[in-house]
Amino acid sequence: MINIILKKNKDFGSNVSITESAGYGDKYKFNSGINYNLRTDKLNLFASYNYVNNSITHTINTNRFINSNGQVDNFDLNYYADVKASNNTFNVGADYQLTSRQTLGFLINGFDNDAKIDKRSTTNIYTNGLSDSSINTTSKINRDIYNMNYNLNYKATLDKAGKSVLSADADYTDYHRISTEHLRNDFFNASGQNENAPLFYLDNSPSHITIKSANIDFNQALSKNNQLSMGVKSSEVNSDNQIDFDQLINGTYAEDIALTDHFVYKERIDAGYLQFDSKFNKTTLSVSVRGEYTHFTDESINPSRHADSSYFNLFPNAELSQQLDKNNLLTLSYSRNINRPNYQDLNPFVSYVDEFYSSKGNPFLKPDYLNTYRISDLFLDKYRGSLSMVVTDNFFSTILNKMMLPRRI
Repeated sequence: MINIILKKNKDFGSNVSITESAGYGDKYKFNSGINYNLRTDKLNLFASYNYVNNSITHTINTNRFINSNGQVDNFDLNYYADVKASNNTFNVGADYQLTSRQTLGFLINGFDNDAKIDKRSTTNIYTNGLSDSSINTTSKINRDIYNMNYNLNYKATLDKAGKSVLSADADYTDYHRISTEHLRNDFFNASGQNENAPLFYLDNSPSHITIKSANIDFNQALSKNNQLSMGVKSSEVNSDNQIDFDQLINGTYAEDIALTDHFVYKERIDAGYLQFDSKFNKTTLSVSVRGEYTHFTDESINPSRHADSSYFNLFPNAELSQQLDKNNLLTLSYSRNINRPNYQDLNPFVSYVDEFYSSKGNPFLKPDYLNTYRISDLFLDKYRGSLSMVVTDNFFSTILNKMMLPRRI
């Protein structure tokens, strides 16, 4: 008689963990969280909540020299912001095993971030090395950002040997921002005496962004050392941003048309890829190609601008690795990728610091393309040396223009 006692799977059941932390340096930070997990034979349920309260300092120090017609103007900016933020984040999800080879899951996560920002800046202005004037700007911002993400996912192993795997995901994101700002500018002459009346602004800048995406991926093992992967993905972005600037005139706030704007951006991307991976003897090869079709529109009302464009691109990638000996692994690779401007880069709204320092995006930015060539050697499985070259088309960056307004080109 043989008495067989199976070892119990300790991962089954439920558990709860609680974390608490706090720190203090220049500013404070506090964190509190709870995690819950329930696991059964077919169901895995999980949930968590986290609360963070902290204070963060942001600083900007710039010294700009503007040379025009033999006159040199110097703008020396010292900017300080104290950000007090409380952030609530959570997620809840589950994976359920429909059959021995099929799993269905969902995930919901989000955050609510409340921030109070106290900004102060001083710009000292010099002409040909002599003190000319200065501006003190103070600002108080109340900002609330909340975001919800929803995901539904499916995975199936199509054969008993596990050589064919199909997976699919569907995602939806809903982002909201509410932000109000009170600004005050005080002007001083070269001797430090008040000059002109203070300038007051009230800024309200709500934002709403939705993102929808869905993808299907298929992986097929062709043999022990060869694998084929393919997939398609479609995503859609709708971004609606508004900024209302009011100036205090004769005791009443009135709209400042020059700074008020409404910006709407829409983007649709359809993509597909094919990838082949192989290993033979001491050589490993990976080649892939991805195709993307993009259509986008953006529009702002002040000034009135409209852009509507579509483009298609192929992005090949290849990597070849050769084990030269037991100590050296040589790798050659080439990749072509796209770097799209983020929404802040495209947004033409004025981000105000003072009368001589503000920033804005460019809604007509195009994505840049990066072609990367690399050769590297892995020595003793610990040390890697590499030489790479990146060739970029349509490069974009932030610059300072002669009007003393940083803008993107």
